[in-house]
Amino acid sequence: MPEKPCYTGDPRELEVENGQCRAGTQACEFEFYGPCVGEVHASAEVCDGLDNDCNGAIDEIADCINQPPVALCPPDQEGPTLANYDLVGAYEDPDGDPMVSATWAIVEQPPGSTATPAPADGLETRVFADLQGDYTLELTVTDDRGGVGRCQTHLSTSSSDQLRVEMVWNAGAAMDTSDVDMHLRREPGGAWFDGGATGDDCYFVNCRVCGTIGEAACREEIAAYNADPSLSPPAQVEWFPPLDDDDPRLDLDDVEGGGPENINIRTPRNGTYRLGIHYWDDDDFGPSTVSLRVFCAGEVAATIGPVVLNPTPGGGSGPGTEFWEVGDIVWSGHGCEFRSFGSQRCPQICTRGEAQENGTCPVGETRGEICR
Repeated sequence: MPEKPCYTGDPRELEVENGQCRAGTQACEFEFYGPCVGEVHASAEVCDGLDNDCNGAIDEIADCINQPPVALCPPDQEGPTLANYDLVGAYEDPDGDPMVSATWAIVEQPPGSTATPAPADGLETRVFADLQGDYTLELTVTDDRGGVGRCQTHLSTSSSDQLRVEMVWNAGAAMDTSDVDMHLRREPGGAWFDGGATGDDCYFVNCRVCGTIGEAACREEIAAYNADPSLSPPAQVEWFPPLDDDDPRLDLDDVEGGGPENINIRTPRNGTYRLGIHYWDDDDFGPSTVSLRVFCAGEVAATIGPVVLNPTPGGGSGPGTEFWEVGDIVWSGHGCEFRSFGSQRCPQICTRGEAQENGTCPVGETRGEICR
């Protein structure tokens, strides 16, 4: 997993209803988890409508007469991954005190998601759900006497594509400019980096939905496709002419760090698809920590990584860059089996040049070293 929840205080404090204590997250950095970020510990009680010390009692101090405001969240939602969701909250105050602030935050989301409320301030916001899974969003309102009210709403997203592969890297890392690319080959005997219109390899050269319009614009375009079933993405690589539901597409191509990057097939043909990851360019970031999830018929078939890919001295995307041959996805009927190459300790990693020339990375090796 690229991220996991964490809390360095007494875990019982998180179980208190309406307590202010919150878990944080730990991001995987070079195969180890970093510090716990974003956690909220118990603090001294103040007159603000919150259980600040997380003991189950609110405002248990003398002369506290302010009634806190009430935050009102919209109903829970569900829908497609890679779509925009609008959230409209409301504010009430038993004392009639005016609202001075309202903020939205995501307190739970799929590991590696970069989703954020935009704008974060105000009763109304929008979220682009970039990964499949469950999100919890929290609205916090404050009155002019310091009283605080909170509520939560939930968002659950899924994909209608029968085969979906999600990749994230350097989850939570600041100033990540690295570019990691996903590749899906239509059969084991094909050629990596065969990027023609009918090429063996689906990747950014021949397979992306949005062309070169940029990631932010691409997210809006894909959200529009998902919001209107009558729209369909533009033509991509044709593996099995004519272009239809058994051909792949790369929806997000993140070139400036973090991900996600996703490849999908709406209705796969029976057969074996090979998954590869290429470290295109670190852009001076350094090693990148990559994690993947494979979904078959909407369910998680495999969680892979984290695996660290090393940059090439001098940068660039040439034949000396690292290529991770991850494994095979064997589709049969209405489901799949994932068959990993190597292991997390010894992934099947070679150079781009070796992968192109030989059609595969050397079996039982990682970066030229024999796995034991």
